[in-house]
Amino acid sequence: GRGQPAVAGPSFKYARQTDPEHHVPDVIERFNKYGFRGSKQVVQMIWGGAFERFPKLKIYVAEVQIGWLPNWMDQMDNEYGRQQYWAERVLGLPRLSRMPSEYAREHCYWGFNRNPVGVRIARQEMGVDKVMWASDFPHLESDWPNSRKVIAENFAGVSEEELWKMTVGNAVKYFHLADK
Repeated sequence: GRGQPAVAGPSFKYARQTDPEHHVPDVIERFNKYGFRGSKQVVQMIWGGAFERFPKLKIYVAEVQIGWLPNWMDQMDNEYGRQQYWAERVLGLPRLSRMPSEYAREHCYWGFNRNPVGVRIARQEMGVDKVMWASDFPHLESDWPNSRKVIAENFAGVSEEELWKMTVGNAVKYFHLADK
């Protein structure tokens, strides 16, 4: 398209390709999935009425970072306000009794690794009751053995109460660890 010859296969190739026998994540794809990776399924659940049918349902969306969330929630409400009738008539999606962001705030926990900008934005725009820091040890995304340094950078200027919620308390609550 656009004056270029049609090409079968990937439109972008790395200078060095990995052996298919080895699992080496595509860092560019991984980076581009932040936001989209977690938002698509959540939008489908919200717009499909899952949280209205299952009002006690809580989900955890891991490794998506958090800085994009307030803008995404705002845009989701905007799109729902503009598209709800089309979505209902053409796609058969149910009309929601609340705005989509309300379901996201109530039913979703969000996981992040190193994301100091996201921590600042989330604290200001949505609070810290539904966000969870993860070291992701022993995976490639992990900052180990520098986890303590990353925690200090991630949470600079954060109160002890908020730090505890994001690093321990929210996970204890979501996974019912205090109930055991």
